[in-house]
Amino acid sequence: MQLLKDLLQIQSPSGNETPMRDFLINYFKQNQSLFKVQPQLFFGDEFQDGLAVSFGKPKVAIFAHMDTVAYMARYNNALIEIGSPAGESGDVLIGEEFGTGLEAEVILQKEEDENGENKWFYNVDSKVLLRGTELVYKPNVVDDEEYIQSPYLDNRIGIYNALKVAETLENGMLVFTCWEEHQGGAAAQMSRFVHDEFDIRKVLISDVTWVSEGIKQGLGTVISLRDEAIPRRKYVLQIIEIANKSNLPYQVEVEDLGGSDGHEIQKVPYSIDWCFVGMPCENMHSSKERILKADLENTIKLYVALMKELN
Repeated sequence: MQLLKDLLQIQSPSGNETPMRDFLINYFKQNQSLFKVQPQLFFGDEFQDGLAVSFGKPKVAIFAHMDTVAYMARYNNALIEIGSPAGESGDVLIGEEFGTGLEAEVILQKEEDENGENKWFYNVDSKVLLRGTELVYKPNVVDDEEYIQSPYLDNRIGIYNALKVAETLENGMLVFTCWEEHQGGAAAQMSRFVHDEFDIRKVLISDVTWVSEGIKQGLGTVISLRDEAIPRRKYVLQIIEIANKSNLPYQVEVEDLGGSDGHEIQKVPYSIDWCFVGMPCENMHSSKERILKADLENTIKLYVALMKELN
């Protein structure tokens, strides 16, 4: 699990995904021996902070978002949420102070503001942080035989899944996107690229979803029939057919809220099918997200099968 632990150390809140993108670029360049087919990387100003990686002649793409929820320092030690973090008073936050390069560490607090509303603040020890400073949960990985717990398994685990599947690919594409946790948009931009340049019309969303009354850990990979968006039923049934043939455990999700990069892909003016295929996660967007290792192993196996069969 060392690769996953390395991913969990990297800060990349929505809008500042450059550190994760650069880590991935270096990973592909330095580990070429891991792959059956040598990857071709696409990045640069045209992609902003996004990254696409192709293998062979891809017809299916795996999308995984690189950004995380976080907080941004405002005025008078107040914090504004980036995305929808589920922090608790007492959480330790770290970051680089805006414009200085100095490391900062603060304690998250929920207090009443002057209007009597609950707002996020941070404790002030030596000074008030410069406005614009991004703060993320301090890394704290707990790894045992069954589970791994850490901030930002959403979506480091989706990236990890994509990287492990890449080791088996002869034909396929990985797409690493930005802004998924806060407004979105990058997935639509990357969809245009994979469609226009590679004629890719099928996408799998490698991400995590909530444990709920209908989704449990230990019951296998989650295949989503809907959240706020609805994928094309014909495509989802094709994925389920492959899962059945592979004899791998899975569970079907039906929700009326939440979303993923699939929500953005559905809006683009291209005929691209998409489906969320991912892992159930406890304590989403908190400093103590937790996934079951058996679910991760089964998800990797299912993705390997899907990338072969969907071609």
